[in-house]
Amino acid sequence: MGNEKIYYNALQYFPGQHATVAVIVREVAGAIWTALVEEYMPVPQMEDWRAIAAGFQERWDFPNCVGAIDGKHVVIQAPANSGSLYFNYKCTYSLVLLAVVDAEYLSRWCWAGGENGAPVQQESSAGRLTDDS
Repeated sequence: MGNEKIYYNALQYFPGQHATVAVIVREVAGAIWTALVEEYMPVPQMEDWRAIAAGFQERWDFPNCVGAIDGKHVVIQAPANSGSLYFNYKCTYSLVLLAVVDAEYLSRWCWAGGENGAPVQQESSAGRLTDDS
């Protein structure tokens, strides 16, 4: 739902209502995520982590690995009164997207947010999982 074309298509039906369309798209995307996340991307349990590690060992000969992680800074327009909160090392304003996949490239965890990318450890569920160990 992050595709710009969705906004432009919606604006054809609601001209001049940029803020309204943005709110509706955000709320619908949030509702879809809330309804489907537990079924399609549940938080892995201990047995799942063991199976993921076994998959990396078997398929890639990479022991003790519970996921491959990658991230991306998604350029945004600076939010009002945000100062340098979303300003990154590339001299742009951005949000951080992170994802972890298992040995079969199946998404096991994802996260979006984080001003400057620095609070990822504190804000994300994966960060809280590592703190619990």
